[in-house]
Amino acid sequence: MARWDAGNDNNASKLFTLVKSNNIHEATTLDGVFIAIVKMQSEIFIIRDFMGVGSQVYYNRECFSNSMRLMKESGAITFEPNVPSIAVFLQKGYIPAPQTVLKGINKLSPGEYLRYDLKTNEFEVKSSVSFDEFSNQAASSKLSFDEAVNEYKALHHKAIKNRINGFNSVGVLLSGGYDSGGNLSALREIYSGEIESYSIGFENSTWSELPLAEIMAKKFKARFNPYF
Repeated sequence: MARWDAGNDNNASKLFTLVKSNNIHEATTLDGVFIAIVKMQSEIFIIRDFMGVGSQVYYNRECFSNSMRLMKESGAITFEPNVPSIAVFLQKGYIPAPQTVLKGINKLSPGEYLRYDLKTNEFEVKSSVSFDEFSNQAASSKLSFDEAVNEYKALHHKAIKNRINGFNSVGVLLSGGYDSGGNLSALREIYSGEIESYSIGFENSTWSELPLAEIMAKKFKARFNPYF
């Protein structure tokens, strides 16, 4: 269920201590990709990492899971579409929590936790991110702008190296935006082998990003694979 920060084997026990001492908001100090389930005497806590990198958590009043398919197989839900949320997805490209594509099914946002009371069968969803703690740390970096840019670039390259380490072939999902273009640019700075890029678009659409994606693929010498 969890992948904790490498080199720190005590994160699970630390998280349990934070929950037990009612300091769950400090779970944001634990770096890692995880869904944590902590059972106390009369409560169960389901906690999602504050970056939202780990699996999604879906829930209703009967059950929770990181898989809608498993929830369906349990008989706790029916696959009835949530039409307003689908409309939001078509407008914005995502569905903001707690809504999902299915009616009656919610999801946790990054840094949120679900507390279930075993005695009363009631549950509540709260944020494990303390706003005061976040705001107190805002603008606390002593780095200059140029130093911050160089630090970000080094971390970006390190993250990409960790992703491609040990692989002979590398692929990227390429849109026409800054995120995937920046990843491709950084990848080419540290990797000289073949790169496959994959892009999805719509034929004869003025909103398609395929032309920009193809330009970036050619710029950084990646094989362009468009899909319509």
